[in-house]
Amino acid sequence: MKSTLVLAIAAVVVFGPIASAGRPGSYQTTSPAKQEIQAAASFAVAQESKTEGGKLELTKVVQSSQQVVAGMNYQLRMQVLRQGKEVMAEAIVFRGLDSHFELKSWRWLEQPGS
Repeated sequence: MKSTLVLAIAAVVVFGPIASAGRPGSYQTTSPAKQEIQAAASFAVAQESKTEGGKLELTKVVQSSQQVVAGMNYQLRMQVLRQGKEVMAEAIVFRGLDSHFELKSWRWLEQPGS
């Protein structure tokens, strides 16, 4: 009985941190309020604004997650002011080891007026 308890405690100590971290390479939920999430979201909106040729404004990061790669991928769901209306968008932003950002993808979830 005592040895089973010791083994159970040892398993939690050794494997607990691994299990709680999720699968290696998978996205992990993170707080939208984190400074690096806000920076990635602001960068994404600025880049998409250049692509569209119109002014976009980040109003809120609704959900965020991150994936450790050779740097970091941020998966973002945001409310963006577009053509005077708030619309939802999703973006993936890569931050390299040298801290540069790159917008990997952008997708509007709603069109203005819908």
